[in-house]
Amino acid sequence: PSMTPASFDNSVKHRDAHKPKLPSVCFLIPFICMGSFLLTISLQVVYRGSKPRYRFTLQRISTAHAHFNLATKSSLFLLLICLSTSLTVGWISYINSKAALEAQTFDRLTALQTAKTAEIERYFAQIANQIQTVAENPNTVSALEDFSSAYATLNDAPGDLTAPETKPSLRQFYGDEILPKLPASLLSSASTSATYSAPTAPSGASAEGGAESQQLASALSSLMPRQTAGLYLQQHYIADNPHISGEKHLLTRSSTDSSDYAEAHAVYHPVFRSFLQKFDYYDVFLVDSLNGNIVYSVFKETDFATSLTTGPYRHTNIA
Repeated sequence: PSMTPASFDNSVKHRDAHKPKLPSVCFLIPFICMGSFLLTISLQVVYRGSKPRYRFTLQRISTAHAHFNLATKSSLFLLLICLSTSLTVGWISYINSKAALEAQTFDRLTALQTAKTAEIERYFAQIANQIQTVAENPNTVSALEDFSSAYATLNDAPGDLTAPETKPSLRQFYGDEILPKLPASLLSSASTSATYSAPTAPSGASAEGGAESQQLASALSSLMPRQTAGLYLQQHYIADNPHISGEKHLLTRSSTDSSDYAEAHAVYHPVFRSFLQKFDYYDVFLVDSLNGNIVYSVFKETDFATSLTTGPYRHTNIA
């Protein structure tokens, strides 16, 4: 999420509020020195007020301390001061360095978050501007009109094109390329929602094999287009396309399509294909907003020439 200036200030205040409060070196050293000076006096006081069984030990400590000459005491005192000062300064330096590194790391991560947020926002804004620019282009408007007109003309073609049995290559394509990639659960749900009547199993087939064949046929019918134009266009631009799956977009003019759609496709397809390749889009669709028909796509996958309102992909994200 983007970080506003107010949230950035709050995060900095929260970080500063949790910094450790460090004691001053000048505040600690006098207490260390005073403790060293009071060592002898403390031993004498404890000796006088202690019980007899502890006096012998304290007396030995006090006597040993009293036998030190001035040079020895001064050296020990200076050594104690230097050691205490070094430990204190080292500890405070460590805490200060740790706090400084944490603050520096926090600032870098905050700056990185702000930069990445701005980069992502610019990326989506650029995509939105590209789509809007292409949609407003007169060439795109003309392409959508021509494709929609040719699509409607194909829908008014003779009714024998609506029967999937008349499209053996299209059914074979779905059976070889699509059905093997579907999980069993999706295949079962697709077969229950089929709108086409599946062919009956051949005589002599087992009941189990006939049921399985009928289930596959029902699933196949449910995944295929439900309009005359959809069956016709997928037949010529997917099933009869000489290019393999994933390269169907390389076909510019179909040698088997003699309709007005072939003329429009030969004119506009190279333009949209070039746009897709230059900007690295997954696919480009032209959808008739009046009825939800995908009248054109660059990659020619199975959602091409289907309806987003009544077709097999009406419950997907693109719809």
